[in-house]
Amino acid sequence: MLSNQRLNRFKRITTSGAYYPEIDGIRFLCIVMVMLCHVTMYVQAYIAKGNVFELSPLLYAVVNGGLGVFPFFALSGYILSLPFLKAKFAKQSPPSLKKYFLRRLTRLEPPYIISLMLSFAVLVWALNKFTVNDLLPHFAASLFYVHHIFFPYTNPVVLPIAWTLEIEMMFYISLPFLLYVLYKLPTLYRRLIIFSVMIIVPLFDAGILSNYRFLPVNIPYFMAGIMVAEHVVTNENPFAFIPKKIKSLLLAGLLFLFFLSGYRALGFNSAQFNPIKLYVILALIVIDKTGYRFFANRYIATIGGMCYSLYLTHYAVISAIGRFIHYPFFGGHFTLNLLVYSFIFLVPALVVGAIFYLLIEQPAMRKNWWKKTGNKAVTTGVK
Repeated sequence: MLSNQRLNRFKRITTSGAYYPEIDGIRFLCIVMVMLCHVTMYVQAYIAKGNVFELSPLLYAVVNGGLGVFPFFALSGYILSLPFLKAKFAKQSPPSLKKYFLRRLTRLEPPYIISLMLSFAVLVWALNKFTVNDLLPHFAASLFYVHHIFFPYTNPVVLPIAWTLEIEMMFYISLPFLLYVLYKLPTLYRRLIIFSVMIIVPLFDAGILSNYRFLPVNIPYFMAGIMVAEHVVTNENPFAFIPKKIKSLLLAGLLFLFFLSGYRALGFNSAQFNPIKLYVILALIVIDKTGYRFFANRYIATIGGMCYSLYLTHYAVISAIGRFIHYPFFGGHFTLNLLVYSFIFLVPALVVGAIFYLLIEQPAMRKNWWKKTGNKAVTTGVK
C-alpha cells in the first residue's frame, strides 16, 4: 500500500487549501463506472455478445456505467456556483469573472489540448485512419468545443469522450449569467424553477432535447448541483429528519437505481428522475456526510482526484490494448470475461492516467503556472 507521503504526491493543487475528500470520492465512483462501461462495450463487441437487458440488475448497473458522466455535471454545478452563492448569501466578495474564466481556461485547456493533439497524431500517422485534411475540421471543432454544433448527433471524431467536455464548457460560460438571473428571483420562485427544470426537462424527448450532446438536455443535472450549493451556503439540511441508518440505505439504493436506469425488468424507465436522484445523492454525501468513510477513503479520493486525466486517457488505453487482445478466456460467458478484461484494461489505464496527471494536469492546477512567479499553491483541495 502507498504511504501517505506518496499519496500526497497525487493530490490536487488549489490556491485555497480547502479540501473535501468526499467530493473526490464521488469523482472516483463516476470515473470507475465510465471506465467499466467502456470495458463492457469492448467485451460485448468482440468477446461475448449478448443482450444487456438479459443481464442481472447488478451487472446491468455496471454495463450502464456511462451514466457516470451526469454526476460530473452535478458536481460542476455545485462546485462552480459555491463562490457566487457565498457572495450572495454570506456577503463575501463576489468572484472576479476575469479570474473565473481565466482559471477555467488555464486549468482545463492544457490537458485537453495535449490529449487532442496526441489523438490526432495517432489517428493520422500511427493508425492511418484519416488524412490530415479529413480530420482537421473535427480537430478544430473539438478545440473550440463546438463539434456538437457543426457535426450534430455524432460524437467528436478525434476524442470521442470529449462530448461531455463540450457540455461542461457551455455550462462554465453560461453559469455566471444563469446565477445572476436565478438569484434575482425570490427564494420560492427560484426553487420552484430549479426543481421544475429537474423534473420536467427529462420528460421531453423532441428536437434539441433529443440530443444528449447539448446543454439544454443536461441542464437539470447542473441545477441539482446548484441547489445543493444553495443548501450548503444557507446552512440547510433538507434531509436532517431522516434517521442515519435510513440515510445510508437511501444513498445506496438511489445510487443503484441511478445506474439501473433503463433496465426493462423494472417495468418503467426511471431515467426521468435521474436529476432528482442526483440532487438527493449529492445532498446526502456533501451536506449530511452520509457514506463519508467510503467516499473520503484516501485511496478512493486520490484516484477520484485524477478523474480528468483518467477520463481523457482511458479510452485510448482500452482501444490500444484491445487491438491486440481478442481472446475469449471463458468462451461466451459475459460476466467472467468482463472481470478478466476489466483487470487487463483498467490497471494500465490507471497507470497511464496517473502519469498524465503528474506530468500534464497537476502542473496546470497551479495558479498562474504560465508565469515564472505566482505559483504558490497548496497540494490539497478540489477544483
